[in-house]
Amino acid sequence: MHLYSFEKLDMWKDIRNFVSAVYEISDNFPYSEYKGLRDKIRRATVSVSSNIAEGSGRLSYKEQARFTHIAYSSLLDVLSQLMVAYDRKYINESTYKKVAN
Repeated sequence: MHLYSFEKLDMWKDIRNFVSAVYEISDNFPYSEYKGLRDKIRRATVSVSSNIAEGSGRLSYKEQARFTHIAYSSLLDVLSQLMVAYDRKYINESTYKKVAN
């Protein structure tokens, strides 16, 4: 089976696991957050892996760096949203630390 360049990146593999962890955690958010924080955090998390993948297909290092920067910005977005989830008591401190580190 053919592997795309992004599938060979350790960073992308780590983010793929991160996406799974965030999905699992957000499954336990209250129903009232299904169209709010839950959807937002999931979109931002998927955006991290998507931008890494998209950047790996760019020809110039400058473009690759741009997409890596966008992925990093999305990751910060996710961490901020996890802080909100912690503040709202949707997740506990150990869960937050597990995904944030």
